[in-house]
Amino acid sequence: MTANTPPKPHAEGDKFTNTETGITYEFKSGAWRAVSSEAADAVVDAISELNLEKVLTAGNVADKDIVLTDGIDDLIDISPTEGRIIIASDADLKTPKITLAHFGDHDDGNRKAEIELDENGTRLDFELSGDVKDVHFRFGDDEKFIINHEGDAEFVGKVKVEPGTEDNEVVTYGQLVTVAEEQFVSKTGDTITGTMVIRPDTGKHGLTVYPGPEAIGTTTDIFTARKYDGRQVLYADQNGDVGVDPAWSPTKDQHLATKKYVDEYIAMQGGGPTKCSWIFEQSPGFPTEGKMTTLNVQPETGNLIYLSYLPHSGISMFSDRKNVEYFNASSNIGQPLITIWDLVESGYRHKYTASISRIKQNGSGHFEITVGDFIGENANLKDDTECWVAIGGFF
Repeated sequence: MTANTPPKPHAEGDKFTNTETGITYEFKSGAWRAVSSEAADAVVDAISELNLEKVLTAGNVADKDIVLTDGIDDLIDISPTEGRIIIASDADLKTPKITLAHFGDHDDGNRKAEIELDENGTRLDFELSGDVKDVHFRFGDDEKFIINHEGDAEFVGKVKVEPGTEDNEVVTYGQLVTVAEEQFVSKTGDTITGTMVIRPDTGKHGLTVYPGPEAIGTTTDIFTARKYDGRQVLYADQNGDVGVDPAWSPTKDQHLATKKYVDEYIAMQGGGPTKCSWIFEQSPGFPTEGKMTTLNVQPETGNLIYLSYLPHSGISMFSDRKNVEYFNASSNIGQPLITIWDLVESGYRHKYTASISRIKQNGSGHFEITVGDFIGENANLKDDTECWVAIGGFF
């Protein structure tokens, strides 16, 4: 194509249009330079009329990332290729945030919720306006956690946590069960291993115990006190009776006396051959309370007769003195006599008489009686028979 330029001289800023191509030239810096054409103008005109609405109308699906930025330190990156949205800022005054807003009527005001990364990216905040009443966490319609603007937070279902070990930390059900088992008494039946102290208010009962309805018409114990081995000491039952262990006998001034004890004591005072009696038991060992034991039913010279320090009836002869020998004589001269009676329908019957060579109270407090050389009446003693015993000059 032949150049078609204006005739010289050419001055800076001169222009002409090539009629064949329609391109306009301008003389700059000693040369003609193209500055426009009809095609270029058409492109410029098309771009000047382009807007977002026309772009979306032409096609609202894009597979390229969109980055909005101030060109300095803030950007919003929408990336379909990576499936994420990034809101970033490097300025202290521009905290990255997402805002959800509800614009209501003028009287209602606006309500909004914001999620922002504050304190230079070290703290995530959830900020709600005052008109937002609560926050719900749910799966479908299944509520799991509700945070209320006013009032308590609500957990729907169980919450699992690490057991607390310090003040203001949450304790677990397992910890509460352990504390209840170790420190509290169950209302439906439990065992206390320590001392329970009851200090009632003035004018009120310290302890009131009622039996259940199933106890009506029975002798069920309302209250019972027992020794460590389970042996009953004291009871009060549904019939209104109050009692003690059958083997109980008072030994101190302030001790309670049972009806049995009083009856036997009165009977003893009213005509028994002696003031004390024991239940006989053929045995070589030490007696239990209220018992008399011997090896033979007809004690012979040198045999031992054991008497419990607590007679079956009569006054207790318990003493702190133990391993004490009261009498010991090798000759029958001057030896006291022991006499034993039992009771039959016709009255008290003489069963046994012998001299005594030795009287001792052993380490258990029981009396050891050694039979001497003289033996008078010597009928067989029978097991489980109450025997009244007298020793001259002793009891």
